Amino acid sequence: MVTSRTLPSASYGRNTESPEPGVDQYQVLFQSEDFPALARRALEQLATSVQWAGGGPADIYDDCYALWPLTQERGSVLVARLMDAGCDRLGRPHALRVDAVYVESSEALSSPSQLGEMMSAAAWPNEPWSGPPESIELEFGHLAHRVTAALERAAAASGALPRTLVVHHSNFRADGFDVTIDLSASAGDSASTSITNELSRLVKPVPPRTADTVASPRRSPSNWLRRSLKVMLALGLAAFVGLLAYTYTWYQLDAVGGRLSGEILAHRDTKQKLVELQRDLELERAERAQQSKELEKLQGKVDKYYVPRLEYLEARLQALQADKPENEDHEGIRKAEKTLEESLWALKRDIARLESAARILINHRGR
Repeated sequence: MVTSRTLPSASYGRNTESPEPGVDQYQVLFQSEDFPALARRALEQLATSVQWAGGGPADIYDDCYALWPLTQERGSVLVARLMDAGCDRLGRPHALRVDAVYVESSEALSSPSQLGEMMSAAAWPNEPWSGPPESIELEFGHLAHRVTAALERAAAASGALPRTLVVHHSNFRADGFDVTIDLSASAGDSASTSITNELSRLVKPVPPRTADTVASPRRSPSNWLRRSLKVMLALGLAAFVGLLAYTYTWYQLDAVGGRLSGEILAHRDTKQKLVELQRDLELERAERAQQSKELEKLQGKVDKYYVPRLEYLEARLQALQADKPENEDHEGIRKAEKTLEESLWALKRDIARLESAARILINHRGR
């Protein structure tokens, strides 16, 4: 009989709204209100303990499953589905996505069959969890004999639920798991193989974590030599990586120094141009001040000398013309009239020249 149950849920994966362009941040994306903080920290530990390996096919990997007991609360566990979320921002395939549920049950250790059912595709929804307000709803009743048998055997051997990873392909790297169950097509035996024989091949248990001191095995000279070579290789690799990092940093600093030198030279050129522009402005300001003085001088000259003289000559000419008797030929009057007209014409010419000079000064100031 198939039944469903909604459990406290959380999801870990790639944040598609990361503020840094081209950089993916992996974090807890959603969690239901009843998902405890202790389980959230356990989810982060679980997610960082698994990684899809490179070099595999470009197709989406099949889902894998994990059981992660909470050491602080006996009987409480996380059951998670590990998914291939496709490409990241840089176009690299196989980004990791983890949907997890929190199971708090004192019967989990004595009856791990339900946990085995939860570590199969039939128990989980087809799509990844989209977040609150709903939690993940799992279906129970789909038997998973191989996983259940492995959990029961490991629990009986160690007295505790093991950290278990159920995989359906070989394109992964994992760390911190006690048991790995390989259910991929390349596992080998046919479906008629008995569960007991299958488990002896598939299950790889690790001794339980206890506080007791375990005596280390005696090391042979060959083991010591291999360990020494590994240490030397590790030191050499670390030195090589350090040298590469130092070289890269040096080149980066050199490039930064070159850019700064160019910016300093550009700043100096800009400063020199600003100084020259300021000097030109000061010269132009002094020239305009001088032109203003000359213009004021011309205007004062016109107002002081030429305008009164012009008014005097025009009044004299008008008076002379008014006093001239009609039909009489007076040579003296004609000469005086001619002299006044010539003086008046010369004065108007000088005034026109002064006005032309003033217009030139005004136009020059306008530029």
